[in-house]
Amino acid sequence: MMNLHKITLRENELFERWRKGSTGFVFDGVPNPYVFESSPVRTLFILKEVNIPDLDVVFDQRLQLATEPDPWWHKMGSWCAAISAKQDITPDWKDLEYYSNDELIANDELINRLAPFAFMQLNKTGGGGSSEDQKLRDSAEKNHQRIIDQIGIYQPDVIIGCGTGDILFDLFNSLGPSSKKIQTSRGVYYSDHKLSDRKVSTLIHFSHPSARVPRNLLCYGLLDAYREVCGNRERQKQTDCVRNRAAASKNNTEE
Repeated sequence: MMNLHKITLRENELFERWRKGSTGFVFDGVPNPYVFESSPVRTLFILKEVNIPDLDVVFDQRLQLATEPDPWWHKMGSWCAAISAKQDITPDWKDLEYYSNDELIANDELINRLAPFAFMQLNKTGGGGSSEDQKLRDSAEKNHQRIIDQIGIYQPDVIIGCGTGDILFDLFNSLGPSSKKIQTSRGVYYSDHKLSDRKVSTLIHFSHPSARVPRNLLCYGLLDAYREVCGNRERQKQTDCVRNRAAASKNNTEE
């Protein structure tokens, strides 16, 4: 029997409890935990729901993304390629568009592009091509602790709310210290949330990949917000380190 990574084991344990009483259910999360674990910025995408209206089986989205992603995931390919680029490089659209075109990109390339990330569905019992906001809110409220538990498995630095930002913002604020929405220099909202004792995660309130907006505008909009948020986090981390060293030095002097 193959030894499963600790992230996958924790996901499976949570999902088995979560799916009780439900015929259809989506096992989602990290398609490649070894690559995700070593990511310099742990990034979690939280989407709405899978486009399977009559889900009556257990569907393992992680396996699909690790072996043969559905063509829809090509939309995510350019996003993942963009935010994976080095900070001092802004990729040309012709290079990013390549990842969103299922007629050009090889399956293995898309798998590798998705591998460093985690992907959650807010509603795990399936849905149609378009989601009703109230249904998603009801599902999030009903399963709020399980959603938090799943996020806790990943300890993400950055959460990208793909059309789910407002729902997640309200959910996070209802369970812990309230956070405020802040705007990036180009007007994308984000908010910081302490979802565990160990980690503050930054939620970027962004559009769903299927939003009726030109793909290049969505992709560069996300890249811009992501880089600004990551830069802010890094500066805050350095500030905290300086403060901690100063506090430790003061304590040592007083002793």
